[in-house]
Amino acid sequence: MKETSSRRLNALSLSGLLVGPVLGSGIILLPPLALERVGDPAILAWGVTLVLMGLFAWITGALAIRYPGSDGLVGAVRVAFGMPLRNLCAWFLTIAVCFGPMAVLRTAERYLAPILPGLSGAPGMISALLLALCAGVLLCNISFVGSLSFWASTFVAGILVAGGAYALATAPDTQILERTLDAAAAADPSSFGSLLLLLFWAIIGWEILGNYTPEIATPRRTVPRAVTLAFLAVAVIYGTAVGALQFAVPQHSGAPLTMAAILEPLFGTAAAPLLGILALLLCGCTYIMFVGGVARLLLAQGEEGHLPRLFARKNALGAPASAVLFLAACHGIVLFVQEQGLFSLEGAVEVANAFLICNAGLAVLAGAKLLPSPTAKVCSLLLAGAFFAIFAFSPKWVLLVVLLLVLGTVAAERRRETPAGAQAIR
Repeated sequence: MKETSSRRLNALSLSGLLVGPVLGSGIILLPPLALERVGDPAILAWGVTLVLMGLFAWITGALAIRYPGSDGLVGAVRVAFGMPLRNLCAWFLTIAVCFGPMAVLRTAERYLAPILPGLSGAPGMISALLLALCAGVLLCNISFVGSLSFWASTFVAGILVAGGAYALATAPDTQILERTLDAAAAADPSSFGSLLLLLFWAIIGWEILGNYTPEIATPRRTVPRAVTLAFLAVAVIYGTAVGALQFAVPQHSGAPLTMAAILEPLFGTAAAPLLGILALLLCGCTYIMFVGGVARLLLAQGEEGHLPRLFARKNALGAPASAVLFLAACHGIVLFVQEQGLFSLEGAVEVANAFLICNAGLAVLAGAKLLPSPTAKVCSLLLAGAFFAIFAFSPKWVLLVVLLLVLGTVAAERRRETPAGAQAIR
C-alpha cells in the first residue's frame, strides 16, 4: 500500500534530519581545535567554510531533485558517468559508513562518560548501548525518525545559540570588528590553508540527502525549502558558537578549550553535563542520518540485483530492516576490534573521511556535467577540486585501497565489454 503523505518527510522534518548530522561532532570538536591552531584568523576560515557549505548544500539539493531514488546521488553519478562509476561511488559510501558512524558514537561516549559514572568503567558499554538505541530508531517509520531528528536538532540549536549569544552579550569587550580586521591582516597563508582542509569535515553530510527522496513529500517543493532552512540553521549555530568561543571566552585560562566554555556564562556548572547531552543528540542524529541513508542505498542495490535480495527486505513500518541490521552488525564488529586495541578511533575516522570525500567528489563532478546552470557547473568543479585536494592528505594505505577499487572497477568493466565477458554474463 502506498504511504500517505503524513508518513513522509516534509520541509520541517527533512530540515531537522539534515541539521543534526551536518553539525554532528564537528560543532563540538572543530571550533576549539581551529582556534588553538591559528588563533583569531580561525573566524575567517569559518566564513570561507560556511560559503563552501552553502554551495555544496545547493548542489546536492539540485541533484537530489533531478535524480531522485533510494540510491541517492549515486544515481546521478550513474547518469553522468555510467554504471561502473555508479557502483564505485556506492562502494565508497558503503565502506565509509561501515567505519565512520562507530567513531561518531565513540565521540559521544567521550562526552557522556563523565556524567554516567556507573557505565564509564566498562569500556565500550556506552557506545554499545548507543548503537542498539540508534539501530532501534532506524527500524521505525521515516516520519518518526524525521520528527525525532527535528526536535533533537531544535534543542541543540536552542542551547548553542542561547549560550553563544549570552556569552557574547555579557563579554566585557569583544572587539569583534577590530579583531577580525587584524586577523585578516595577520593570517598566514600556509596555516590558513591547512585549517581550511581541517574544517571541510564540517561540510560533509549534505550528500546523503538524495537517499531520502523516495520518502519526501513533493520533493521539488520540499527539498529546496528544507535545504534552505537547514543551511540557515547550521550557519546561525556555527556563527554564534564560533563567534562566542573566539570573542567572548578567555583564551589563556590554562584549561583545555572546549565548547562548554560558551555555555558556562548562561548555564554555570551545568555546562559540562549539558555538553554531554548535546554530544549524544548530535552524534545520534549523525548516525541515524548516515546509516539510514546508506541502508536505503543497500536496499536499492538489493532490489536491482547488485546485492543479495536479502538487502531488499523492509519491515512492516517501511524501514530497510535487513540493511540496517547488517550495518549495525558491522559497527558492532568495529567496536569489538577497537576494544581489542587493533584499530584506533583515529584510524576509523581516517578511513571514513577518505571514502566520504571520494563519494562527495564524484557527486559534485556529476553536478558539473548534469546541472544546466553555468553557475552550478563552475561551483561543482570548484568543490570537486577542493574535495580531492583534501583526499590527497589521506593515509597512504587508504590511497592504495581506493586505487585498487578504481582499478578493479575498470578491469570489471573491460571484462564486461569483451565478447567472452558478455557471454559469461549471459
